[in-house]
Amino acid sequence: MFPDSTASSAGVLTIGLERVGRHTSSRIEASMAQLTGGSDAVQLAGQTSALWELGSPHLAVGFTANGFAHHFATTWSGLVTAGPALVHVGAVTTVLDLDVGAGRRVDGTSLGLMRGTVHLRRDVSDHVALEVSAGATDATTVRYADASAATILDLEPVVFGVRAGVRGGDLAGPPWWQVHAEWHLAPWVSLEAAGGTYPPDLSGFTSGRFASLGLRVSMAGVRPRITPSADRVTAPTVHAVARTRDSVEVNVRFAHASSLAIAGDWNGWTPTPLRRIADDRWTATLPLHPGVYSYSLLADGARWVLPEGSSSLPDGFGGQVGVLVVRPTRN
Repeated sequence: MFPDSTASSAGVLTIGLERVGRHTSSRIEASMAQLTGGSDAVQLAGQTSALWELGSPHLAVGFTANGFAHHFATTWSGLVTAGPALVHVGAVTTVLDLDVGAGRRVDGTSLGLMRGTVHLRRDVSDHVALEVSAGATDATTVRYADASAATILDLEPVVFGVRAGVRGGDLAGPPWWQVHAEWHLAPWVSLEAAGGTYPPDLSGFTSGRFASLGLRVSMAGVRPRITPSADRVTAPTVHAVARTRDSVEVNVRFAHASSLAIAGDWNGWTPTPLRRIADDRWTATLPLHPGVYSYSLLADGARWVLPEGSSSLPDGFGGQVGVLVVRPTRN
């Protein structure tokens, strides 16, 4: 369903680029859709974020910025927002965002906005996660509030998600719902399907229904999706011991794998093999300087995992990224 309330089907091609650094992550996507009625739609979307620890791997502060531009038929709309973020990682991961921004609606009018949002995530088990979000937006003459809840079932290589919500205020409408499924055919390719409804939005798009089916292919160098491990281990599961100013010994506790490798933002997410020193203990020496790094583990050459009990942060795209802290050597 599009702003003129017409229904159609389309073929969509999306290309995305992602970059993850020591403290930052960025992603940009470009999509082109060819509708059966002959029209086309083009969309650009981007997100960037930066986080720094506040004396603990469980607390971080930073900022996020998001933007999109959408062209359909003879009209276009867009929105850019940015603001500070506070993240606390514990039994419940909490993310607080405060954004300001500006945009253009499909009718050509401009707007400014201020928005506050809180996201909560609870990993109930190795396979089940619950998420809750709530927020309020003040956009010049339009004011509305959102609330949503989601359940994610991770049965690797298949992942299911169900999300439902309600929008009130000036953009009030009936409750909306969405379902999503992923089948990871290989570490670099997955089959994805989604469907459901969506509410009217700030750009002037009407509410409607949708269904999609597609294939996602990840090229070399893109950070893999990280899923919790089924292994029960005791902390610390991953820690680093500085040997020299630019050399670190990383020790990992992880059971039930015949091979294990580590990948991170220091080497473009290229797996480096770990050496087994006991049934559930692995080690490797890495050329790392003091700092905070993002990482993941590759088990048996096929499963991207984070051992339970290891420090992690949301990656901003629905998954988790491990946190590896390398402290300076003491003289």
